Amino acid sequence: LSHACLRIMGASLHFNMCSLPSSYSFDSEVQDMKQTVQKNILDIPGLEYACRYWTSHLVKEPTDSGDSRLLDALWEFGQEKVLFWFEVMNLLAARRECHDGANAVKKWIDMAPDTTTGLKATFAAASRLSMSFLQTAACQSTPHLYISSLAVEFATNPNISNQWKNRFPGIPQLRCAGVSNHGGILTRIDVGSSVNAVAFSPDGTRVVSSSDDHSVRIWDASTGQQVQMLGGHTSWVMSVAFSPDGTRVVSGSDDHSVRIWDASTGQQVQMLDGHTESVTSVAFSPDGTRVVSGLSDNSVRIWDASTGQQVQMLDGHTSWVTSVAFSPDGTRVVSGLSDNLVWIWDASTGQQVQMLDGHTESVTSVAFSPDGTHVVSGLYNNSVRIWN
Repeated sequence: LSHACLRIMGASLHFNMCSLPSSYSFDSEVQDMKQTVQKNILDIPGLEYACRYWTSHLVKEPTDSGDSRLLDALWEFGQEKVLFWFEVMNLLAARRECHDGANAVKKWIDMAPDTTTGLKATFAAASRLSMSFLQTAACQSTPHLYISSLAVEFATNPNISNQWKNRFPGIPQLRCAGVSNHGGILTRIDVGSSVNAVAFSPDGTRVVSSSDDHSVRIWDASTGQQVQMLGGHTSWVMSVAFSPDGTRVVSGSDDHSVRIWDASTGQQVQMLDGHTESVTSVAFSPDGTRVVSGLSDNSVRIWDASTGQQVQMLDGHTSWVTSVAFSPDGTRVVSGLSDNLVWIWDASTGQQVQMLDGHTESVTSVAFSPDGTHVVSGLYNNSVRIWN
């Protein structure tokens, strides 16, 4: 399948696949763009499938198979067709798949024992270009793959393919000083209201944000486009989190409520009712079956995420709770307080098992280490502390 996909793309891909007339227009402004993509990409037998799935077929091939024909096909593809593949994937709005696929191919080539230095350099450059084009504003106008992103790569990447330079001699020549498309802002999202909390989905494709305008919004992490508005809170939303499987979002609000949402449809699926003060922090358990909430009434509560029933009240705090988190195995909860304390609780019994004393200011954030042996706390006095 890898050979077949590369053969189809080799025969069908070419420069300016959709004959876009100008780099002065966004793709969305091009007249009859949907019909143009249909005619020049989707109607070509096998091309959409090949473009979308060749990378997943390739990485399933054993890196030590010794298939010289496959490496030769990759070398030929990398000479210029890979650039036209970027065009197609951008026009199909498959930017995340393209970027992830380019990175996966680079890693596969790096591990293959029979690959040449030139092949590795070509796909390392392709991986860089996928980021500087597909994850920046340049992707809104496909011609800017060449006159913006590729021009910057020519100026900043000494390992860029000479074949690319020879193929596009008319691209603007740039001199860059103190500017990079790598390591800077990839996507800027204008939410329209003060943002109180953000979180990535587990697969990294989406971002959830909560705001003072009572809204919870889900965004495409690559494009910055809003994909869901979760409406229903009646006051500031202070905290949000995705479930471990990415299908749900939990939000805690100044309106004294915690709500669980379907991340695909935007529908509310549970209201965790019974809080008497502002909810300052929320988190899912690692298995997604429970939710923990921290409140300004000095309490922490654990809820059944399916039924919405409270299953534990972690009582005894002497100040409002600023942050909560489950341990990686789900057996403990850590809570940070505005009275300079961090408490660790048994999530099953609701009993306090540790008090981490010694902070000199309010604790603003807490988290467990991945192995559950350490807790990190952030403080209002500009310090971070790590605890056993």
